[in-house]
Amino acid sequence: MDDTAVSLPASVGDLQPRRNANAGPDSPSASQEARTTGSLVDRSSRRRFIIACATGSILASVLFVWMASGRTWNLVQGQITSGYYDVQARSLLAGHWYMPASLLGPEAIKTGGHFYMYFGPVPSLLRLPVLILTHQFDGRLSGVSMLVAELVALGFTSALLWRVRGLVRKPGSAVGRMEALFTGGLVFVVGAGSSLLYVASWLSIYDEAEIWACALALGTIYFMIAFIIRHTRRSLLLTALFVSLTLFTRAPVGIGLIGALMLLAALELVRRRHAVQWLWPGAIAAVSVLPLAAYAYLNEIKFHSLFSVPFERQAAVHITPTYGLAVRKNGGSLFGAGFLPTNVLNYLRPNGIRFTSLFPWISFRSVSILGKRYYGSVTGATSIVATAPALVGLALFGLFAIFRRTRRASEDTGSADGTSHGLAVLRIPVLGAALSAVSIFVYGYLSSRYLTDLLPLVILTGVVGFSLIVRGLGWPRWLRRSIVVGIVALGLFGVWAQTSLGLVYQGAVSPGTSLAARKALIGLQESIDGAVFGDRAAGVGRVRALKAPGPAGGLAIVGNCSGLYQSTGKQWIAVETSKATDQFRFELVGRPGAVGQMWPMLVGGDTSAPPVMLAIERLSENKAVISYRDEGANPVYLRGKEFVIRAGRTELLNVYLGSHGSVFVTKGLATVFDQSVPARPAAMESARNSLGGPAGSSASGPVRLLPPAPICSSLLHAFRAN
Repeated sequence: MDDTAVSLPASVGDLQPRRNANAGPDSPSASQEARTTGSLVDRSSRRRFIIACATGSILASVLFVWMASGRTWNLVQGQITSGYYDVQARSLLAGHWYMPASLLGPEAIKTGGHFYMYFGPVPSLLRLPVLILTHQFDGRLSGVSMLVAELVALGFTSALLWRVRGLVRKPGSAVGRMEALFTGGLVFVVGAGSSLLYVASWLSIYDEAEIWACALALGTIYFMIAFIIRHTRRSLLLTALFVSLTLFTRAPVGIGLIGALMLLAALELVRRRHAVQWLWPGAIAAVSVLPLAAYAYLNEIKFHSLFSVPFERQAAVHITPTYGLAVRKNGGSLFGAGFLPTNVLNYLRPNGIRFTSLFPWISFRSVSILGKRYYGSVTGATSIVATAPALVGLALFGLFAIFRRTRRASEDTGSADGTSHGLAVLRIPVLGAALSAVSIFVYGYLSSRYLTDLLPLVILTGVVGFSLIVRGLGWPRWLRRSIVVGIVALGLFGVWAQTSLGLVYQGAVSPGTSLAARKALIGLQESIDGAVFGDRAAGVGRVRALKAPGPAGGLAIVGNCSGLYQSTGKQWIAVETSKATDQFRFELVGRPGAVGQMWPMLVGGDTSAPPVMLAIERLSENKAVISYRDEGANPVYLRGKEFVIRAGRTELLNVYLGSHGSVFVTKGLATVFDQSVPARPAAMESARNSLGGPAGSSASGPVRLLPPAPICSSLLHAFRAN
């Protein structure tokens, strides 16, 4: 087998130079001039192209970091499930695949006496250089990992743009300034106007697997095209490497691409007429089968099954009732053809989003379920047509161009010497990209993050459509300009849609949304709506009692701020409640009194001798704890978690009195008291007077009761002003 290096198509190589008028066509001077001129122009075009792609990638990555960090610019942070890959990496360092069930939560699958998860090991392996050196970043690497995946995806998008440009442009076509500008814009739209940005809204194992699978699939497609154009060992080995990485990141995507390689092997076998040429089909078949065999071996170790995942043994079946019901009703699996109509409708509908009057003015549309199907979850599902219209439009045009009839049958698979080029060489990679997205249409779980599985197909065909439009041979100028204006408008709309849905998901819908994140989104909505429309309460409803949930991110004020609630699209979540709904806010300034002294926050009963008290107890110079005392007939004394106090520093404490005797106290994002008391006091009030408690404490010190719902009060004031 020839080991010639993979070469770019001729049309992106040397330009045809102007010949010296005094030299013959074959003279040394003419040949030298051609090489020199072509080399200079080629380097200039490459440099301009690279700068354009890098600029688009950087701009998209800035928006990605802003979203992934929760608008704090700090990527090194942990969220729910973001530490699962770290746990897997630690297990691999210990020499085994099983993981602690306590750290896996709902993703734990029991096999024998051990617990495993079905997520592939590639993102875990990428963490090893950091985890070997320190434990400091355990559970906080997902943001950085996802940013690297974003850059890898945009890098291969840029490489595909250059590769496809060579297939559709004439030899000697330089990269002009306008082409460079549009190229950088397309790379930006791929990174910020597709689900690559949306998945950054939640730093979870699910979204990290999606973005890495997309990036690695694009790499597989790029090297597969290189091999089809020119058969070399290098391009085949790189294809094998990337398809293996894709398979062990997200199996359905990798299996689809392996299917394309098997088809390529079959076509190569049909084309070969001599036994000596059968080496290439055999090599392609080998790089297809070996990764599958390795995957089956690992799956057998973890689940005693070659390819299936035992969902019925997953901890989520017992933790989440809806998920458990779906698994049982679907025969122990979440895959089935019965999900196809609903998933096709929701993932491909043109009206897959909803416009609202509340910033960011785009939210999730209610999902339409066709027939009686049981889904494990329906969380923030949208359509790729509605959220990435520019890319989808380019992809449809590119798809038509790739599969239209060609004159040469040899263009279907290319040739070993690289002489047959044309868009037909992209057909098998396009089929592979399509196969890699099939699973999302037969999976009983609806979520916008799964649209990322469609991106390799959309990006590959979209690059073709873009390259043909930029070339625009024979098109009237008005038509080219109209198309360009339309693509730019749709591209900017896609960026707006992905940013909006990411903000709403991050601040209202995701399972990991904290109370602080909800308040941050509401504050952003209030300030922007006030600045744009002069109405800080735009899109906020006021009701006497909560009814059916509104669109995701919607707000409702109950009564005179007895509560402010945010909709997830499926339920209302309390953001701020008041004394009427058993929520209290306190401000702690500095260090409360002497060591051992207690400062009451809430007391119940007769204020002269309280039988019940919730207080801050100072333990040491810089430590305090929330204490609960019941001084009744059967005394009870409970303590929460210790927390740090500092002189001159103000801390905010939220106290929630739940049903069945639960008392819940938070300090910032940390829970410092979570106890169930023997009997919830019926008349617990805020401490306002000198009480003479167990340590002779007084409420006139560093603990101060704050207004119960500042955001709600502000919105209500704006609501009344209208």
